[in-house]
Amino acid sequence: MPLKHIDTYIFDLDNTLYHPSTGIMDAMGIKMNQFISELHGISVEEAAVIRRNYWLTYGTTLHGLMEHDNIDPVSYLDYIHDIDLAVIKECAATRSGIEKLQGKKVIFTNANKEYAEKVLERLGIADMFDGLYDTSWAGYVPKPATAPYEKLIKELGADPKKCLMLEDTATNLKTAHDMGMTTVLIHEYEHNHEHVHHQEPCIITWLDKVTKDK
Repeated sequence: MPLKHIDTYIFDLDNTLYHPSTGIMDAMGIKMNQFISELHGISVEEAAVIRRNYWLTYGTTLHGLMEHDNIDPVSYLDYIHDIDLAVIKECAATRSGIEKLQGKKVIFTNANKEYAEKVLERLGIADMFDGLYDTSWAGYVPKPATAPYEKLIKELGADPKKCLMLEDTATNLKTAHDMGMTTVLIHEYEHNHEHVHHQEPCIITWLDKVTKDK
């Protein structure tokens, strides 16, 4: 995979920089269901249906809750991110691979900054990025909406054609592709999407391939 034209790497966080087998997103999903259950006084099973509908419609559960329930996003994010991160371990291979990438490296996530910083610290790579762009920075407008992508590119002063974006969610790569970025899907199950240029099962596999001669 040629990277000579790439000068900016845009990394998603959850299930991209660490493997889904950690169960972190599952734990967060439980917290989301609990939040909605308590908010509406319904069962967690009913809450799970609402959560999925919000996610499919708005890109994140948070955005749906803000649209329909006028919740405080800070309180919600603090609640769902209050989970045990001990399962995330420091990864020397990830650090070594990212270190070999030539160019600017940033985090672009639908999570909040405090949580993202904790995850990066757990992985041992918190000092390797030139910026962390979270949901509050984006005005709580989630990927794949176009606005935060455009804001990110403008703030970075980047040329989309020289940017590469890594994500575990194929939908979030559609916007990046349409803007001219190179797209990499980090997912173990194969997806056939025209807007996905490359796919690897995990971040380490991708880093190994693109940095093997460096």
